[in-house]
Amino acid sequence: MPIEYSIDTKRGLSIHTCTGAVDADEILRAINDLYNSSDYAQSYHSLWDFRDCSTDLSSDEMRKIINFERINQKGPGGGKVALVVGTTLDFGLARMYHLLSENKVDRPLMVFKNYDDALKWIEEPQNE
Repeated sequence: MPIEYSIDTKRGLSIHTCTGAVDADEILRAINDLYNSSDYAQSYHSLWDFRDCSTDLSSDEMRKIINFERINQKGPGGGKVALVVGTTLDFGLARMYHLLSENKVDRPLMVFKNYDDALKWIEEPQNE
């Protein structure tokens, strides 16, 4: 399976690890599985590790994922989302996703090239 996830209930964090070729449908399935997990709460943060995978999402596919998030988000109070990528091209695609999701999904989102930086940002308290 190209996307595996774990939920750390003590830290309030889900970590998705993507490997191989990953497409929009697999991302949607992973989000849906997470949201339906009895161990998951909307306030949890999510870290998506795309460093060891290849994905080439179109802007329409990104909008489909954003729309799914918007529809399935259960009100405000969602945790942070960090996307970790391995290449400059992937960084650009992830930033495009970030820009498309602004004002549509009520969760802070940042894009990183460094896993440790992403985790540090996730663990910083949110300014409310």
